[in-house]
Amino acid sequence: LTIECSYPEAQQAGYFAITDPGSGSNLFVPIPKRKKDFNLQLGRKLAAAILDVPERESWKQCVVPEDKEADERDRFIAAFASHDFTR
Repeated sequence: LTIECSYPEAQQAGYFAITDPGSGSNLFVPIPKRKKDFNLQLGRKLAAAILDVPERESWKQCVVPEDKEADERDRFIAAFASHDFTR
């Protein structure tokens, strides 16, 4: 599942795109320029629904203590160190 969002700036329209790698189908949702009522949390809501973790729909439910966040960061960096071209 790939989720991509391009929020409109100034006079440009944006889009929200979802690709299902299993079926190869794509869904594009246009974001009209300067549209204030588009829910920018749509990606999180869709991912939470698809992954069946409704408690993760709100980013506020995903906040972890700083020490746990630092630990997760360090484990992520270690896991992908061989792919880091900046080091």
